[in-house]
Amino acid sequence: STWGLHSRLRASKFELRPLKSRLSPTKSHACLVSRAMSDVGSFMGDRLRALRADIPRGRASADSDVIIETTSAHSRKAKAMRDAIAVNTTYRAFRASPLHGLVGTRKGFIENSQALVRHLRSEMARIGATTRPYTIQGATFEAPTRRLDFLEIRVTFEKTVHNTTRQSEAQVILCSLTETQDEDEALTSKRAPYPAPHGDAVEVPVVFLPLVLVKGPQLIGASACDWIQKTFDCSMAPLWPAPHDLVHLVGEWAHRQSAADQPLELVFEPPPEVTGLRRIVYTIDATTVLDLRGEFSTAEDRNAALFDVLVKQFVEQFGIHLTGLTLARVSCPLAMLACDGKLKFHDAEALLSTVASLRRICLPQLFESKPVTAM
Repeated sequence: STWGLHSRLRASKFELRPLKSRLSPTKSHACLVSRAMSDVGSFMGDRLRALRADIPRGRASADSDVIIETTSAHSRKAKAMRDAIAVNTTYRAFRASPLHGLVGTRKGFIENSQALVRHLRSEMARIGATTRPYTIQGATFEAPTRRLDFLEIRVTFEKTVHNTTRQSEAQVILCSLTETQDEDEALTSKRAPYPAPHGDAVEVPVVFLPLVLVKGPQLIGASACDWIQKTFDCSMAPLWPAPHDLVHLVGEWAHRQSAADQPLELVFEPPPEVTGLRRIVYTIDATTVLDLRGEFSTAEDRNAALFDVLVKQFVEQFGIHLTGLTLARVSCPLAMLACDGKLKFHDAEALLSTVASLRRICLPQLFESKPVTAM
């Protein structure tokens, strides 16, 4: 049944919706074939410390053809993000380990795009006996700077539906989680020793782009990510934030929010065994969020403190305790993130800071979870 309660305060409202079919989060993602990682955490820590200490600002690395462009590279990255990432569009979010052997040169991009097209066409031909696959037209690799702190891969394809052929694009975006120029320099690609299959050490570029955004058909997105993993010896896994990660984002995004005309929305879901109730949608007026943000700006754990106050206000207004329910989605003027890995950006001008706010979710899980290996 559908319940409705009216708030006595202008600041808040919520709605309860009837239960519909519940789908497992794993069904909303294309599962990726990946290679196992070994000692990636300690390796990346050593690499970051070495990069901070050894790479001079504004100069090219002595053993790399990747140039560190300090004058306008960061602004070009921000513009590239605004051009590539569509606002109010749902992406499937993944996390990735460091990529080995990715070179930001025109020749390297052309070779990679050709290899990706061959792989996708092979995959479409493999499954063509049972389904009507997509016809792959081409692929492009684009990066705003040769430092490879942002990479956009576009795949053009055709699909015939009811005797009508339509052309469209799939998109895979790999992005660093940096917000400032100094952070970008710490994650700049640099050649590093890497064990070759025959046992000798070779020099290959290492690029760290932990956030992966995929848009388009699952089949193409999964195949493209599978090729990236095999080609650059990395591992990808769905970005499924835990409830405490979303609690952190409530405060993090509230303190980054500047607009006072869009509300904060929290979605709570009951356990699977509960019937008759699908979710609770709790909406808090933006003015209230900004006022509470000021009150807890100096708190030791301001994000948790802000969330606790919002939950307490909900209980006082409606007499319903949220104990036993799980925070499943957070939406605000900056972005929306759900526990099933769906991510949507709302503010094009705040893309850098919004992406940077996800580092706490991407980086700890990167070395803890096993990559998905089956569909």
